[in-house]
This record gives sequence, structure tokens and C-alpha cells, in this order.
Amino acid sequence: PRNVDADDEHVGTGHEAMRPKEITITSQTAAGEHGEVIQVQSGHYHVQLRDSGRTLVCRTKRGITTDNPNTTLVAIGDRVQIQPMNDTEGVILHVAERATWLGRKGAGERGIEQVIAANADLLLCIVAADRPDFRRTIIDRFIVAALLGKLRPVIVVNKIDTANPEIREILADEVAVYLTLGYPVLSISAQSGEGMEKLQELIAGNT
Repeated sequence: PRNVDADDEHVGTGHEAMRPKEITITSQTAAGEHGEVIQVQSGHYHVQLRDSGRTLVCRTKRGITTDNPNTTLVAIGDRVQIQPMNDTEGVILHVAERATWLGRKGAGERGIEQVIAANADLLLCIVAADRPDFRRTIIDRFIVAALLGKLRPVIVVNKIDTANPEIREILADEVAVYLTLGYPVLSISAQSGEGMEKLQELIAGNT
């Protein structure tokens, strides 16, 4: 594990620079508990504990360690070790290695990767059938990001109920290339229910 200080230049990003000051713990009486980060907001990390299922609002401990060097220190989906401070608060002691991640390289020469989410199984690349400017570019970008982060990409065309037969044919031609590459492609509509059962089957048991 790599020790990370709050002032470490290899961790700071624009958002992280604004987060509250880390808590310093001078003594540790317990090994801590394990949980998963389910929400990140203004430097506070909502961690759901593995054993009890309750959620604590946590900050990062000064001297926190991570198995993910040169990336965002804590992201949604991270598996972390924490020390509870009371019934509702705690501090994050350690961030475990990420099995998968969705991220992008940060600006600048240091190349720190900004991780948006960690430890997911699938990445749903959702585009809307009612958009007149439908392009594959955004899908391609997310597929690349998914593969770099060891995620399985799934292409989802939403609001398919808004497309007439001609538009449906155009959309089918646009996404056909992904089928040939082996990526699942679904056309769905929350309004009509079309494709929703297939989507549920695909995501069942996955994060």
C-alpha cells in the first residue's frame, strides 16, 4: 500500500482540493470495519458497512493508504476499511485495490487518472432514440473507457417508442457494428416496456 498524505501532490485534483481537512487519528484501538462507498458528496463519503449494512458518513484519515496509486483517492464503489467514530460517522483508513473502474486521465503532465466509479461489472452506454444528433462517437468513447477499466460495455438505445419504422431502421444500422464486435445492444422504452425484461435479465446479479 502507498501512504497518501492530504497534501500529497500526486493525489490532489480540483475537487479534492476543496474537500474538508482530513481527520488525524493518533491511536487506533481496532482494526476497523469494511464497507463500500455508495455516495460521494463535498468531501464526505457515505460508506455502507459490510457486516451490519448500516451507513456511516466518513472522511479520509491523514496518512490513509491505498492500493490504487496515481488515481482519485476515493470513488463510488470503492471497498474501504474504516474506523467508526460514533454511530453515524467514521474515517477511511485504507482503500482496497479496484477490480474494475471507470475513469479518465486528468489534465496536466502527471497523468493522474480521475476515477468516476469502481468495482462495477457492467457499463451501460445509454443513448436516446429521440435525439436528432445521434452519433456513435459517445458510445465509442465509453466502450474504450470500459475496456481500459475492465468493465463489460452494453449499448442501450432508450426511448425507442419515439422512433418510427424509418428511424428504427437507421438506428439498427448505426449500432449493428457493435453486435458484430460482440457487445450486447438493447432497445428499450420505460414508457412502453419494450426491452425492459431483457435489460433486467442482463443486469441481474451484476453491479
